[in-house]
Amino acid sequence: MYKSQRLSLSYPAIERLRQIYGLPADVPPQTLAGYVERMIFEFGTGTGFQNAAPTPTQVPVPEVTTPTLKPNFSKLAAMATKKI
Repeated sequence: MYKSQRLSLSYPAIERLRQIYGLPADVPPQTLAGYVERMIFEFGTGTGFQNAAPTPTQVPVPEVTTPTLKPNFSKLAAMATKKI
């Protein structure tokens, strides 16, 4: 079964999508939707742009590292023993 969902994209996201695929500035929304789908399937199957050589219209995506979060056990223990 196919399920449709509404998606809002910011202007910078649209610009990035246009850069990746080399789309013109006046591309219709339906075409953008098709390219968003294409991008989802390319990245979902692991054949995305990470392995592709950059082209003049494609800007490499920088790697983003997220900090490792560790729980504060002393605070959690204090919260658990606190009587209300």
